[in-house]
Formats: sequence, C-alpha cells, structure tokens
Amino acid sequence: MTGPPWVARELGLSWDTVNAIAMDAIQMIVAPTPPVWTGYASSVSMNTAGHTPAAAGKTATSPSSSTSPPVRDGTGGARLLDLVPGRSAAALTTWLAEQRAAFRDQVEVVAMDGFAGYKTAAADQLPEATPVMDPFHVVALAGVKLDLCRQCIQQQTCGHRGRTGDPLYGVRRILRTRLPLLNARRKAKLGAVSPMTTTSPSNCAGASTNA
Repeated sequence: MTGPPWVARELGLSWDTVNAIAMDAIQMIVAPTPPVWTGYASSVSMNTAGHTPAAAGKTATSPSSSTSPPVRDGTGGARLLDLVPGRSAAALTTWLAEQRAAFRDQVEVVAMDGFAGYKTAAADQLPEATPVMDPFHVVALAGVKLDLCRQCIQQQTCGHRGRTGDPLYGVRRILRTRLPLLNARRKAKLGAVSPMTTTSPSNCAGASTNA
C-alpha cells in the first residue's frame, strides 16, 4: 500500500508532519549544492495551476532544464527549475534576471510554446541562446492545421460541417494517428477518403472550427 494516508498510519504522524520532515531533509541535501551546467537547453511553458481549489484556473510560467539541447539529439535528463506565477514576458524576464550570470551564460537553446512573450523575454535576457518551439507545441499546431484542412474540404465537398456518417468526419481521429499505429480496418477507412483529401482546400475562412 502507498499514499499519504498509509504513510501517516504507519508512522503514527499526520501527512503534513511527514511531508515537512521530508522537505527539510531534501533542502539540506540538495539546496546547498549549486547545479553545474555545461551547455544546456532551457524550456519554458504555461501551466494551469489547478491542483487545489484556490489555484484552479490560475496560470504559471514553468522554466525547466535539459542537459542535452533538444535541437541536437533530444536525449538527456530534464527537471523543473521553478514555477513562476503569471504568463507574461515580465514573469520570465524577472525570473531570468534573478538567476546567476553564470547560469544564463550556459543556456544555448530555449524551447518554448507559441507565446510571443516568452520569446521576448528570452531575447532580452539570453541574447546568445537560440529560441525554438517545443516539439509538443509544433505537433499540436500541425494537428490544428490538419483539422482546418479537413474542415475546409468537408465544406467544399459536402456543403456543410461534419456529421456522423460523413467520410471525412469519420476519419478525423485517424488522420491524427501515425500510420504505423493504424490497424488494417483503419487504414482501409483512411484509404476510402484519399480521393477527397487530394483536393486542394481554398477559401478556408468559411470552415467550421467544429466540423
């Protein structure tokens, strides 16, 4: 058995007491030893802090590190460095400015989501670092564009937004799945709409975002 209630019962202490002891021990072991970096990548993204009712809906900037720059080989360990309230250029600028110069000088790559404020902050505080978009967000944006193309072709060929029974609407999830992961039935379903997907979508402004 695991979890806070079990630990509390086994030790005869409240979970808050056990957690406070553990955190004090961690601070004594880890905090006095400053990290040593030798050319690493830093990533930054927005997180919704909804773990407690009081924090629900609030956003935070979360800088993290990777000892191997993702633009090189994408390997290596990574860890969360901090969680900063707010999603703005000022939030990241302030956090970076508070770090040691030696820390900032070691950063070679900054991976981020599509928020322009993060790029502004990185350019201001880490002028020698290369800004890139995090692979997760690149894939997410590609998926959005794929959906828009499908919706546009749906409108051009059927004259209405996607409905149950429409071929393109029926493969909306299949289109977002890697081909090696599709079974024979789904590949056949995808092949059935191939003639439709060769259409070059135009005037996509009229495509429904819910098609």
